[in-house]
Amino acid sequence: MKRRGLVVLMSDLFDDQDAAPRALRHFRHKRHEVVVFHVLDANERSFDFPREALFRDLETQDEMLVRPWELRGEYRKAIGEWIERYRRGCGRSAWTTCP
Repeated sequence: MKRRGLVVLMSDLFDDQDAAPRALRHFRHKRHEVVVFHVLDANERSFDFPREALFRDLETQDEMLVRPWELRGEYRKAIGEWIERYRRGCGRSAWTTCP
């Protein structure tokens, strides 16, 4: 992009945790406006599944049978920390964020 512009990222950000911020910092360095829409399903945040569930990684096709009630607390803590890490990173880079 040779001229200044608006860069909009709509993603669940489930990828390399350093790749997206590094790419977005590049755009900010080039003086583009950057907006990040962090899109998650409500269940990805709450992990409120009522019974055992089979989870499949859509990229690797790996599967795991999970009892959500056994992992819910630890999962919520981890996802909250992960979201906050992105939120802080966006704030330091002066991006507009929409969690």
